[in-house]
Amino acid sequence: MLTWSNSLRLAAGLILLAALGIYLFDPTEARAGVRGELFELGLEPGQEQLLLSRDLDVTLRVPAGEGHSIGTMVVAPRSPDEEPQTELVLERDGGLEAAWLADLDGDRVDDLLLVTRSAGSGGYLALTLLRSHPEGLEAELLPGLSASDFPGYRGHGRVEVLDGVIELEFPLYGDHLEVADRPLETIVKGELPVTLEDDPNARPTDGKRRVRFDLAAGEWR
Repeated sequence: MLTWSNSLRLAAGLILLAALGIYLFDPTEARAGVRGELFELGLEPGQEQLLLSRDLDVTLRVPAGEGHSIGTMVVAPRSPDEEPQTELVLERDGGLEAAWLADLDGDRVDDLLLVTRSAGSGGYLALTLLRSHPEGLEAELLPGLSASDFPGYRGHGRVEVLDGVIELEFPLYGDHLEVADRPLETIVKGELPVTLEDDPNARPTDGKRRVRFDLAAGEWR
């Protein structure tokens, strides 16, 4: 016979199971994808940072004496047997903001993505991909976005790596209201109702957009 106290215990148990089910099968979590490992850097000249993953052992360094907004960045990998490999010295236009470790080319080995941000008001990003090979890392500067290809883009992007894919989210500005017979340059000059003066760089006006980098095609989509 089900007593009042047993009913309370049963109800409490059902509530607990429901809560666990929500936690374990949260659809929002399921849609999030597998996120790469993010290292937030903000390295100043003369500083370095060790990055470790299952496949990579890399030290990043910004040489002392360089400016924060322009210069170089040094990538010093080590092999699995801890032997130093050839250092890569890469151009740097902006501060070294972050690094991602993830398998980006589908070979089941972690690659390295470096993110720098320019010092100008647009805060434009530059992404350098370093792919892992048996003989070391191979660097490739990914193409940047442009307002002609992505109307409304003026920098201020944010990078994320999900399921081995590089994604870039950025705010949209009013100058993306391009019409078929008017080039973007005409809009920027203020000959349409939306002008740079009406829509300054610090105030995006029309939501956000997220694009993905197609590694095989070498372009943003």
